[in-house]
Amino acid sequence: AQGVTHYGLELAQTLHLIQDAAAISACEALAQEYVAKKGYRDVFTPITSLHWMGAWPNDDAQAATLVSYGGTLAAIGGAVSVTTKSTHEAHGIPTPEANVEGLRITRMALYLARDIRLDGLPEYEREKDLIGREVRAIVDKVLEMGDGDAAVGTVRAFAAGVLDVPWSPNRNVKSRVMPARDAHGYLRILEPGDLPLPRDILAVHEAGLRERASREGVAFGRDLAVQSVYELSEPLDRLMPDHR
Repeated sequence: AQGVTHYGLELAQTLHLIQDAAAISACEALAQEYVAKKGYRDVFTPITSLHWMGAWPNDDAQAATLVSYGGTLAAIGGAVSVTTKSTHEAHGIPTPEANVEGLRITRMALYLARDIRLDGLPEYEREKDLIGREVRAIVDKVLEMGDGDAAVGTVRAFAAGVLDVPWSPNRNVKSRVMPARDAHGYLRILEPGDLPLPRDILAVHEAGLRERASREGVAFGRDLAVQSVYELSEPLDRLMPDHR
């Protein structure tokens, strides 16, 4: 409304190839859908894919794999750019040399996966549809709460928990929503808080998480969320104890 025609969007990676590729594609399409509804047809909404934002492994080889895989899924998802990380994320602030290495690893992964797309793959199409339904349920409610004004609706939605972020340091965010990985590696919602998601969508999330809890012989609860945050920082002998 103020004349900006280039509006960048960022998506943190889940490191599930299908989910991340579907999210990148859906985000681009949904952004264009909503700006078009407001009457804006000339807005460029490039998607930046951010390397893993959770805990990182200490082992350099494991960390390098996360960097490379992050580049791979960004390429397959069709992201316009990638915010890279390095093999030193677990140790503190990376050196310039480590950051350059992370950039080069990512660029090679982008090159190798440059022409691969998942369009038509049933699991990819299902995930993209699911994400679209989730986004519309939340964004439409935000716009409704702001009487059509996205800024006003955003403030009111955060106050009501309609918009929410897990473990947020912002005192204005309720942080009641809780994510965890399900049995198939998808990042799902364990506790929805006050997110206005339809019951059938929440049932998809719960089913995958209960399957994981049953398969691993653990309780269905917040430990699933905590374990999901730290999982990829664990050494390989813990992640794959039967493959030593």
